[in-house]
Amino acid sequence: MAFFSTLQSIIIDLVVAVLIIFLGLVIARFLGNLTRRILKEFETDRIIKDYSFLTLKIEDLMGNLVKYLIYLITAVIALNQIGITGIVIYILIGLGILTAVGIVLFDVKDYMRNLVIGIFSKKRKKFRLNQEVRINCVKGRIIDLGITEIKIKTKKEDILVIPSSLW
Repeated sequence: MAFFSTLQSIIIDLVVAVLIIFLGLVIARFLGNLTRRILKEFETDRIIKDYSFLTLKIEDLMGNLVKYLIYLITAVIALNQIGITGIVIYILIGLGILTAVGIVLFDVKDYMRNLVIGIFSKKRKKFRLNQEVRINCVKGRIIDLGITEIKIKTKKEDILVIPSSLW
């Protein structure tokens, strides 16, 4: 009889954990999209681009951050429901944070290199608008000069975007 009551409590805990995960997925997706929409209403990406010349997609980034943070919280609550606590949760959280940091570092690496090179080039005033340039195999006229990239219009009317690291 004790076996069946133990089995019943395990099954109930598993069902509740699955419901927590399902509810967490729904809430995470909803709040992630809500965050993205609110930031789009405030035109966050445009404001950042206008005032800093950076082309970051803050709206999408923050929406995804909210979504994945809720996923993580949901996973911790579900694991706690089925009795996996303590060191296992800390290991999973640590691995999740390590993975997130790794992904962010890989994404930011190229951007930061282009940003630093672009800032130094701006200070030296190496390029100016409407200047005829030849960068690597590309020859044309500069039509836009950003911190992380420049846009060149070729004689064939093609517009090419060249990152700062290639200047």
